Amino acid sequence: MQSAAPQEFYKRLSLTSSHLQQWLADNAQGVCHLLFDPTLRPLKDDEQFAQVLARVAPPAGEPARCLVRLPEKSIFAWQQPWVCTLDTSGGAASLAVTESLREALTELAPQPLLRGFGRRISGWLVSPEPAKAIAAHLSRVLVQTTSGGQRMLLRLSDPAVLWPLYALLTPTQRSAAFGPIRHWWLLDPAGHPVHLERPAAESDEPDPTRLVLTTEQWADVMRLNAFNAAINRWLAEQAQCPSAAYMAHMAGVTLLALRRAAAHGLADTDDLTRFAHHALSVNPEFDRHALMQDLLKRCRTPGNPSGEHYSALSDELSATDWERIRTETPHAHG
Repeated sequence: MQSAAPQEFYKRLSLTSSHLQQWLADNAQGVCHLLFDPTLRPLKDDEQFAQVLARVAPPAGEPARCLVRLPEKSIFAWQQPWVCTLDTSGGAASLAVTESLREALTELAPQPLLRGFGRRISGWLVSPEPAKAIAAHLSRVLVQTTSGGQRMLLRLSDPAVLWPLYALLTPTQRSAAFGPIRHWWLLDPAGHPVHLERPAAESDEPDPTRLVLTTEQWADVMRLNAFNAAINRWLAEQAQCPSAAYMAHMAGVTLLALRRAAAHGLADTDDLTRFAHHALSVNPEFDRHALMQDLLKRCRTPGNPSGEHYSALSDELSATDWERIRTETPHAHG
């Protein structure tokens, strides 16, 4: 998918901003909390977005930005995410929402993503609690302990993490992850607005306070770099923007492909990315084909350390081979 022409870009921006702000007016009295993650790129004072935000007055008694305080052994002080409140019934905050959406759509241009620039606009959150309560919750939930006992950041503040992970969480886990956040709007990799909700509390179930992922979910998390690289590569090849529903479908295809790749013994991120991209671009179950079965036996895995990387071996296949794999594998997609 090529970068949108300016006219198309601003049409999409206008429609998305109108949709989000109308939803906020109808469901949240026009108020949302912008979550910004500068992990990869700080927000500089001379940026247009920073200048627009500077004109937004925070609610009485609140700072302009509430920091999500994370262990500074993991990230630098300037990399701490932050939350700010935007009341879109006021002109300055309404403009800030539009400007944040412009930033979010610009971040999705294929080439910068493929070069690793990353995303800073984490989403637009709705909560009955103030920004400082949201920041305090995120400070706790973003620092997790893996099933192996390792402390690490679970970057829910990155839409590239939360978008696929949300589908993997149980309702109880979603409640624990969201805490005081009732609604979380973000953009999927194709730029569609996605509305994620905190499940309604069950009267007979205690309100969860701690997010705990299973061993299998951690394995999926560890493969998200390959997931996003494959999705972004596939998107860059599309002549037209896929629909939001198709994006969600292809996210599922990618996650299942990565699990199968791991079951085949692949562990290298480049190999995982290439495998998932083949599932997206050739056939969701391409690895069932006899040609692929033979190739996978030759791959470097823990059981075959002297083998070659999947990426190198798959490059040896001809266009005719790939066409056979595409058409001869059951359940092919168009």
